[in-house]
Amino acid sequence: MVVKSLVENRGISSNWQCAHGLSLYVETANHRLLFDLGPGESIINNALEAGVNLAEIDTVILSHGHNDHGGGLGYFLQVNEIAPVYLRSHAFDHHYSLQASGVQKDISIDNKLSSYHRFKLIDEITEIDNELLLFPTTTEHPNLMKSNKNLFKMTNNGLKNDDFDHEQHLLVHVDDFDVLFSGCAHGGILTILEAAKKILNHYPQIVIGGFHLASTTGLKVSPSEIDQLANNLLKTGSMFYTCHCTGYEAYQMMKPIMKDQLSYFATGNVLLL
Repeated sequence: MVVKSLVENRGISSNWQCAHGLSLYVETANHRLLFDLGPGESIINNALEAGVNLAEIDTVILSHGHNDHGGGLGYFLQVNEIAPVYLRSHAFDHHYSLQASGVQKDISIDNKLSSYHRFKLIDEITEIDNELLLFPTTTEHPNLMKSNKNLFKMTNNGLKNDDFDHEQHLLVHVDDFDVLFSGCAHGGILTILEAAKKILNHYPQIVIGGFHLASTTGLKVSPSEIDQLANNLLKTGSMFYTCHCTGYEAYQMMKPIMKDQLSYFATGNVLLL
């Protein structure tokens, strides 16, 4: 199994176009898939740099309906004619982020794409095949991070706090181990890990994705909360490769606690499993 970081906030060199967002290439015995598509055209250029032929991608998983993960969707659909795109039925709802200025910024995915014929709407635990399984974020969030408090969705009754009914996660089973992919873990990485454990009867051996501890403006949670999270993640025994919305500052705070169980997965990094 090969995992390549195609789009992420930081890069391993100037050859890569970095952006606040996420896209991961995953190659297994049966699949060449993308988990998220980044915020825009950077996925096209970085795929070329990584030696990934986007026309040959056979599956796309969209983790949730924010444009830093799905903004590249239109660009991808122009170059790929075969891959089904798995997403939640609320992925194209209107989503907003409250800015420090008080402005509600639209962070939705382009709704004009919502009727595309290759979309597969998933709202429950779904086994795609013997390698891939999707499961949704629960609407109950006992470990919901405070960093979500500025995120909203439009409802028939106006803007409401986002409950992340548009978020899902991917489990990939390869040989004798399981890998969990979680884009931003808005539902709380600990809650998501417990859901994965319920499905697998054990924690996934490897976890890749963001923990949503920071935004473009800096940390969104306290150092004590970061320390507590690191200690709780340590107890799972999983190996974590984090990125994007964890924030590099939070990663640096967690690293001394988690040591070899935590690594940063920047644009251009490659993981061989």
